[in-house]
Amino acid sequence: MTRVHALFACLILIAAPLAGCVSEDLIDDIVGCMDENAANYDDNATSELVGDCIYMATMDAFIDAMSDVRSIEEMLEDTPKAGYSQSITMNEYSAELGMQMDIQIDEMVMADLDNDAVHVYNSFAFVPMMTMEYTHVQVGEVVNVHYAVGGMMGEAESGSYQTRDATPNVMEVLSAQVGLFSGGDEDEGMLVETPDADVDEIPEDAVTTITLSDNMETQTMTMEYTEDGQEITMIIHINMNEDLMSFSMDSDNGSATMSMTYEMMWGDAVVIEVNETLPKTSIPVWIDVDPWDDDDDDDDTFLCDNGNEIPMDYVDDGWDDCGDGS
Repeated sequence: MTRVHALFACLILIAAPLAGCVSEDLIDDIVGCMDENAANYDDNATSELVGDCIYMATMDAFIDAMSDVRSIEEMLEDTPKAGYSQSITMNEYSAELGMQMDIQIDEMVMADLDNDAVHVYNSFAFVPMMTMEYTHVQVGEVVNVHYAVGGMMGEAESGSYQTRDATPNVMEVLSAQVGLFSGGDEDEGMLVETPDADVDEIPEDAVTTITLSDNMETQTMTMEYTEDGQEITMIIHINMNEDLMSFSMDSDNGSATMSMTYEMMWGDAVVIEVNETLPKTSIPVWIDVDPWDDDDDDDDTFLCDNGNEIPMDYVDDGWDDCGDGS
């Protein structure tokens, strides 16, 4: 045997037992969360990485997140690109009117301050009496307007136009159009009374479950309880920083149902584009809705410049009802 062969033989004799030890150590060393209180606790783990354990949020954290819904103006103080969408549906038979009342209110708001872009969509439907939709989409000076009105209370009309805003201001658009049909500050102009989403305290009979998403990036709390004869289901989604992502609430008392959803949008979820091919107009297209108030007689009439009074429904209908052109 040459010296080279003898050297290889010695190395093999030394490495063989060591290989078994290294292999056994690698198999036995399992990295994972070793804290039994964590959501991703691994009973088989023998070694833990720093920050590997994930802990679930408390019920109070979910309720606080849902109760801390901010206005679009407040959201834009933290980031130049934000938005939200919300929807409210109510179904109930009205014995007073002798008919089924189906009400749907939708709103989507998106803003991109860096690009002077804004998208506001408002929709109100009181089937079969009235439906109204209004959308304002703007990027810089270019503005798209879409509107539709229909139902038994008015003549059906719709259109889509392109107009221009020489002095674009996203915050002014938001101030004028957010909550057009669902109410603005202090619920001014609300067509219907919408339910309150705040929950001051957790009901005693609430059945609550908290789960973690498969990608371990979001947490969800589902709560079911009964209040004032209504069966209520609430679902809240938050991220791992316990910030609100979305929530929904559904209620049913056997004769009436209500459903409400809210979802926040940030960053790449905010997409605002205009259509340059729409028919152009220099006349602003707007839907102006006054609050319903049967107790205020002043809202039912219009005072002409010549002193005549005409029904408010006659105003701006294309006819000179006043007799003086006012």
